[in-house]
Amino acid sequence: MNEKAGLRSKRYWPMRIKSFAKINLGLEVRGKREDNYHEVRTLLQTINFFDVLEFRSTEQDKILLKGDDKTISWERDNLIFRAALLLKEQFHVSQGIEIHVTKNIPPGKGLGGGSSNAAVTLHVLNKTCGLRLGKKALMNLGKQLGADVPFFLEGGLCLGSGRGDEITPLSDAATLFCLLVLPSFSIQTAHIYSHFPLSLTSQDKDSKIIQFLENREFGLLENRLEETVFRFYPQLK
Repeated sequence: MNEKAGLRSKRYWPMRIKSFAKINLGLEVRGKREDNYHEVRTLLQTINFFDVLEFRSTEQDKILLKGDDKTISWERDNLIFRAALLLKEQFHVSQGIEIHVTKNIPPGKGLGGGSSNAAVTLHVLNKTCGLRLGKKALMNLGKQLGADVPFFLEGGLCLGSGRGDEITPLSDAATLFCLLVLPSFSIQTAHIYSHFPLSLTSQDKDSKIIQFLENREFGLLENRLEETVFRFYPQLK
């Protein structure tokens, strides 16, 4: 790789990419980790609900990020900006990048929109800037941005372990319909985990996810965070 990475070809630009949402079909908390995160086991599934990201090259060596949702910050704290900056700084990318986001996935609803956007940004800039990073390398970069980012570099149906960022692809499930019911308020994931009672920790012997992997019975699955969520937001129940 050259010390200064740039565009290998202009044929990619502009580029419009769908950035899909996800749902957790099942989630189990297995204990507290030394890094203060929780060890989880989860089934992740992308769904046909998406934002659209448009990428353009610019003459200036800058990241220009814009979006149509005024409730979201489009500054340096945005995961898209952080993903682009991570690649530019780590691989000395001198190319300027303009990114526009048409937002459909609402933030703060557990659908992973921000993480999905960051994963798409890593994927697109890896290709357009000729970095030639493999999926594993991109996933390791994604872990620096958030636990859900590596999953969106794989997509489909996956088993997540560790913080949820250790991804194992699974064979696709049959096409199913799902109903998304979105409350008018957001829930902070960190708040729920910080109040999760260790008495609800899942063991392998009673893991509904392990049972699902054996027989693919969706009715077995459950989200073990629900009890804690309902305690603080009883209207959801």
